[in-house]
Amino acid sequence: MDMKQYEKYLVYNEPIPYLPLSIVKKYEDIKSEILTLSKKIHLSKEESEHLNILQEEINNPLHLLIHPVKMNNYLDFHMAIHCLTINKNQIPDPKVISMSYLDFLFYTLNNNENGQIYLIMLLEIFRMCLNVNYKQIEYIEDEKGKINFIFNLDCEGENKKVKIDKTDFDNIKNIILYQNIPDYDDAYIDPKMEKALKEAQEFMNKNKKKMASLEDQIICVMLALNETDESKIHNLTIRKFAKILQRYDYKLHYEIYKQAECSGMVTFKQEIDHWMSDLSVKDKYADVKVDFEEFKNKVNGKKS
Repeated sequence: MDMKQYEKYLVYNEPIPYLPLSIVKKYEDIKSEILTLSKKIHLSKEESEHLNILQEEINNPLHLLIHPVKMNNYLDFHMAIHCLTINKNQIPDPKVISMSYLDFLFYTLNNNENGQIYLIMLLEIFRMCLNVNYKQIEYIEDEKGKINFIFNLDCEGENKKVKIDKTDFDNIKNIILYQNIPDYDDAYIDPKMEKALKEAQEFMNKNKKKMASLEDQIICVMLALNETDESKIHNLTIRKFAKILQRYDYKLHYEIYKQAECSGMVTFKQEIDHWMSDLSVKDKYADVKVDFEEFKNKVNGKKS
């Protein structure tokens, strides 16, 4: 999914407006009706009033607002987000692999001991990210037996039903993941290759120190920002918090390397990237895409 269209919302921590496909279809029909009425030379009073109502509806589209999650919901979010990150295509069942992600979640309700837990997680994600609680949500099967959500939204005191189908669900899922997990990558990787790369990554990480606790990470960001009011850190979005932590760490290392280089006592084979360089993750497994057996042999002091 191309997230560039939402970049300004990510930069300024604003809710991302999403127009469900059922609304898009409805608005296309309204535009067609407006065009038909506009071509008429003379409109009756009823037609003129109806045209105004249609134009008003077009000018105020019914978007779903997908909100970035703030740090005060960090733990709840990371406990619940698992329901959207299951790699269903690694489940050795052709039926499951061919399902949409939405159908898969509902399939787990009756076929997986964790099905009810996944549904609870999903409702929690909807609450945090869409401001929609479980009382506003229904689900129905269409004529093909496919599941659709129905969101009952309160629009200026008027209840409006919005259908969310499997394509909408995939789009909303990806927006939520990109919006709150800066290094999220949905690029396809062959399952065998992914397994090997994860093994390599685990091997490389086993001697590294454990990441600081969330409490200590918050303290790190407070130090980075020279901020003593912890409530301001809690009010940061998860995305901005992670980026501040990453950028500050990079800045510290840049300053250390640059000072060492300027001292004349140390030289580097490659030019040191400035601390304001692009830190976008192009490939989360880039550091382990080497021959794994050869790498292990080198680390263990063995010859190839």
